[in-house]
Order: sequence, then structure tokens, then C-alpha cells
Amino acid sequence: MANVVQQELESDRELRRLLAGLSPDERLRVLGKDFNLGRELARKKSYRLTLAKLSVAEKLRVLQELRKRSEMQRGFRKSPPLISPPLVEDRLQLGQQGNAFLPRKLRVTRPAADSIRFGGRATAGGVNYEVRIAAFIAVEMLAGNRCSVWDESSGEDVTAITLQAAEPVDDIVLSLRSDSKARVFISAKERSRPIPLTAKSATFTDTIDAFVRQFLKISTAADTESRLVWAVTSSAGRAVTLELADVLDTHRMDAGENSISGFLHSRQPGKRKALESFLAAATREWESQTGNSPTDDELRRFLRRVYVQTYDFGHGQHCERQAESNIRSHVVADTKQARRVWEKLEYFFAQVDQRGIGVTPASLRRMLVAEGFTLKVPPDYAQDIAQLRELTARNLARLKEHTSLPFGSNLSDAVHIARTDELNALMAAVKAGHLLITGEPGCGKSGLIHACVEALQEEMPVVLLLAEEVFGRDWKGAANLPGFGHPLDEVLENWPSGKRGVLITDALDAVRDIETQKMLRNLLRDVQTGKSGWTVATSVREFDLKHGRELRESFPGSGVAGYESKDFADVSHFHVARLSETQLDTLCAERAEMKPFIESARKNKKSENIHRSPFFLRLARRASQIRRCYTA
Repeated sequence: MANVVQQELESDRELRRLLAGLSPDERLRVLGKDFNLGRELARKKSYRLTLAKLSVAEKLRVLQELRKRSEMQRGFRKSPPLISPPLVEDRLQLGQQGNAFLPRKLRVTRPAADSIRFGGRATAGGVNYEVRIAAFIAVEMLAGNRCSVWDESSGEDVTAITLQAAEPVDDIVLSLRSDSKARVFISAKERSRPIPLTAKSATFTDTIDAFVRQFLKISTAADTESRLVWAVTSSAGRAVTLELADVLDTHRMDAGENSISGFLHSRQPGKRKALESFLAAATREWESQTGNSPTDDELRRFLRRVYVQTYDFGHGQHCERQAESNIRSHVVADTKQARRVWEKLEYFFAQVDQRGIGVTPASLRRMLVAEGFTLKVPPDYAQDIAQLRELTARNLARLKEHTSLPFGSNLSDAVHIARTDELNALMAAVKAGHLLITGEPGCGKSGLIHACVEALQEEMPVVLLLAEEVFGRDWKGAANLPGFGHPLDEVLENWPSGKRGVLITDALDAVRDIETQKMLRNLLRDVQTGKSGWTVATSVREFDLKHGRELRESFPGSGVAGYESKDFADVSHFHVARLSETQLDTLCAERAEMKPFIESARKNKKSENIHRSPFFLRLARRASQIRRCYTA
């Protein structure tokens, strides 16, 4: 059987070409365990015999119909009206077997009732042009400053991609980091033939008309950063891809001291003709929209915003090879998965096409991680993420001493007081939303936070900060942490796993400077309301929370059931109580030397239950060790 398959592949060049263009998964479906070569060859033979019986005129009609269908699927022509003439298969009277053998892009199918498409719309034949451009730019966005999007912009400068936005130029709209109001508007036009720059070319005039309407809508403040990009394939012809593109680039470099007519006079004939056609179409639409002719200055401002960009996709084409190379270098950990990542991005943007959804780097990473891909750390944020990971590990080690009582120099001599119920309740509360962890000094907040961080790290990203260490340094309250290159929320948004995590800050009350406290609250609020979606949890003493109105207002809600304080009825909080007597009895049973201190404190009414505080238990243990040293 294998020899028969090999012979068929060697003898049929078209079949080899079609198979080469399929993804590995598609080839498996075609040539998998359900593939029957004999049946497929019989279908092919039946189809050829049916075509052979047609007259020359009928064959020409069939070819014309197939060509029209192909152009509709690729977006080159409008679909026929809903009441259409007899379909090709009706005239050929081909059975299901004959039609099934045809390649997917050439199959004769009935148009659905809602299948009217034009230009860059999604087609049943596969991924369309604007979707591939969006996927290509998405790769550069994920790669950050390691990839250049345009001459002066890198992937880091693009913050969101929206398809089919409610704008005159609606195919693709890019949001930019440099200016919240600035946008890049991309009109994607895939054509198999050259696009003439004449008033009779609907593709040309529609594009320029949309550019004019979009330019008139752009605010003056966003004018210098915004772009109008005409995205075409190399098949659009020399007039568009070379002459018009070059003369627009040259105009941007021109000082603008001469009039437009003077600039045109010094251009080569082909480029002068291309720009003259462009200006004529733009002037007509400008007059139609405003009732006035544009001035030379207005036309120059408009021309400086217009770009022509060539994007070619397909097996072996430059853009597709470049995208896969960037994925291997900057996006996916397993370089062998680059092709699969590219196909997943194409499919993802095909799903969001025409829905007006803004796609961000964070949402793309979450999608790819959910699909099972392991991603590299985003290049732009690698240093900041490494610092946060290092801080978390160091801070976790520092809090470890709060989790147990030392009874010797060896780690095995330490006794851990289990607080299982409190830990489970705290973890559930942190997962539920933003939270303040409060309680008396020494009640065990830091120890409980240590256990909570260790447990949560098994499920999600966790960043642990110690307020005094991080914010007690020379920090001027910027959105960035000391020594960081990006705002905290932005770093968390670009966490490599794509998952939403938890930011935990311990001992907020340790920062005593009033201005620093205010700026710290603002920083935490930025994460609470930012794009990262991370949960914020922070610990603070009861006293400071009672007198911190701004902090209470930053965490609206209610207390965790069974762990609430009546003093904070309108605050989302978890109140850590002192150790219970049962927990202390367990400690006495394990370490008899602690029993005298605990029993004495229980009997002394003035002790105010200090024996139930983990902090005072550690002090008592150290005091007993010191006494033994002096008496020895």
C-alpha cells in the first residue's frame, strides 16, 4: 500500500503541491488511518470522466464559475445575489464523491444566506489577508523591542490590535504606547492583479477616500503619531508598491519649503504620476467631506501620515518566514513549535475578526499558554520580571523565621505551629479578590503570609514585597518600583505565563513617612485598577488600618466569614487572631520547656494573653535560652 501511495504522489504533481501546502495536522487527517487511496483515485477518475463528457462551451462555463468562486473566497469580488442562477454542480450533476475529492479551495459549494463578502472579509476558504497581517504584527508585539514594526517603531510601541473597528479605516487599528489617542489605521487590500491608480479603480479610490475621512477625524494632538497604512501584496503592481510608496517616503523627508507642485516637478515621471493620481483622489474626497479644497499645508500634513506597506504571505513567503523566525527567537520556548504558534495566531485573529475586540500582548500570552505552549519571558520585561522573582524568593526566605519557634541551632529543632484552618480560609479569600490582612502586632500575619505564598505558588504567579525594604529606599513615588524600567502593573500584565497572579505586600505599616505611604497606596491602586488583572493583598496592623481612611476606602467590601472584625464592616479584610489555647496545648505537649511560660501567663490576669502571640512566644523562647547561657 505504501508503494502505491508513493507512486501516486510521484506521478501527480498537483497532488504533491497540495499536500506540501497543508499543515502536519491536515496531512494527518488527509493521509491518516481513514485514508483510502483506491477510493480517492476512483473519485478522481469519476470526476474526470464527467468533465470529459462536457462540450467545450460547457467546460468554459464551468471554468468561469470556478474562477468566480475562487475570487469570492479570496476576497477579490462580491458574492452573487441571494437569488442566483443554477449552480455548477446542478449543471454537472456531480455526485457527492466527485465534489469531495476537489481541493478545499476549489470545491463547488452553495453560498450561505449570509455569505456576502468583499475585500478583507473572512472567507470560508481560509485565513484572509487582514487576519494574517494582524497575526504578523502580533508576533512583533510579543517580541517587543527586539522587532521593528516600522522605521521608528518596535513591537513594544504597539499595545493593542483591533480588527473591524468602528472607524473609516476599519480593517486593522493599532493602539500605541507613545500617545493614548494616537492610532495606526491599516487598510488591507489583497489583489491578484495590479491596482491601477485611476479614478476608475474602486480599490484605489475607496482606500484614499477612507484615508481622507480618517485623517479629518484624527485630532491635532494625535496627528504627528498616527499613521494611515495601505497594506498590499507585491502583486498590487509597481505603481503602488514602488512608485507611490517611494514618493510618499520622499515627501516625508522633504523640508516642505516648496509647494506641492514644486515637489512634483522634481520627481521622476512614474512617481509624479502616482502622486498626482493620489492627490486628485484625495482632493475630491476632501471637498466632498468639508465643502472646501485642501490647502497645500493640509495636503502635506495628510501625505506625511500615509504609508504603503507590502505584506506577502504563503508558504515560503517573506512575511511568514520572518514571523516564524521571530516566534522561535523571542516568543516560544520550544523552537520546534514556531509553526504551530503561527497557525494558532492566524486562527485566533480569524475568530476575533469583525468583533471589534482589542487584542493585547497579555491576552495573546494567556491564549497561547491555554493552548499548551510554554513561552519565553517577554524581552522588554525580562529584567524587571527577574528582579521581582528574585525579590519574592529573598522575601520568602526572610519571612520563614516567622513560621516556627527555634529550639536549637538546627532547622530540625524548630517547631512549626500549624494554622491549617486560617491558611485555607486566607487562600480562598485571596483568590476571591483584593484583600487587607490585619490583626494585632505579633499575631502571626507574616508567618501566615509565608505559608500562603508557598501554597499559592503551586497554582499561580505570586510576587511578595516587603513594604519597608522596597519602599523605604530612595523611592520618589514613581509608577515604577526602585530600579525598575516599567510600571509595576505593566510588568505584571506581561508575566510570561500569561496567568493572572497575586501581588502580596507585607507590613504596610512599616512605612512611616506620610508622603511615601500615599504614593505606595497609589501604586497598589494602579495594580487594582490596571490591565494586569492581578489580585492585591497587603497586611497592616489594626491600629494603622483604623486610622487609615484612604487605605480602607481602597479595599471596599466585607470581612471573610469567621475571620472578620466588627471594626472594619465595610472593608474587604481577613482578621488574624492570636493562637488558640488548643494550639498552645499542642505546643506544650511537643516542647515541655514552653509549658512554664504559657501556664504562668494563663494564670496572670495582667499578662493580657501575650502567650497567645507568636511574637512573644519567640521572645520567651530566646529569653530562656539566654538565661541558660548565663547559668551554665
